[in-house]
Parts: sequence; C-alpha cells; structure tokens
Amino acid sequence: MSAFAMSSAVLCPVQSVRASVRASAPQRSLRLDVSSVKQSVEGKVISTKGTQTAIVVVSRRFPDPKYGKMTSSSKKYHAHDDLEIAKLGDVVRLESTGRPLSKTKRWIVTEVCGQKGCDPNQNAESK
Repeated sequence: MSAFAMSSAVLCPVQSVRASVRASAPQRSLRLDVSSVKQSVEGKVISTKGTQTAIVVVSRRFPDPKYGKMTSSSKKYHAHDDLEIAKLGDVVRLESTGRPLSKTKRWIVTEVCGQKGCDPNQNAESK
C-alpha cells in the first residue's frame, strides 16, 4: 500500500513541467489590464441617420514603404453617440471601447470639435 501511495505522489517529468507552468502563468486579470489602453482617432462625421450612431471617416497620410511617396487612405467607423450631439460635417474624436457595442460599433464619440477640428494638445494634457 505504501508503494502505491509513493508512486502516485511522484510526478513524471511532463507533469512536473505542467505544474510549474501553471504556477508561473500570469493571472487573467493582468492580461485584461494590458488591453485597457484606449485608442483615439479623429475624423469627420459623414452620416447620422442611425439612432445613436454616427458614421465617421478617418483619413490618414503615410509614406509608401518602398518609394517614400505620401499616400492617403481613409476608413469608416461606426461610433456610438449616446446624446446624438454630432452633426453632419463635424470633426469628432473617437475612443475605442473594450467590447463591441453592436455588430459594427466598437467606438464611442468622446468629443465634438465642431467644423474646425480638435485641439491637438488636449490629448497630451489629459495623460
């Protein structure tokens, strides 16, 4: 009987490695904290036809990786506008959410900057 108890208490090399990996694995809450960094982008409102939704086009310019010529691209984002304060043609600042709000909405409108645009120094001051 003592031989059986001894054999079950001794771990094979694979089991001991698995046990040490489990003990040193990071906790789930730590991994979620890393993803809590929010992205923010600025764009122009092109549609407000949906209820509490604004469609915003974000344009960006970047050099071509090979030739260096400046190219531009744009992308449309569906953003949640809870108070429906964004109007057609306004420049708004969007912030990503931690989870999807609907099938297409992953962004929320955090600031409406009007027709002129947002203050670029405001982001640096808040951090």
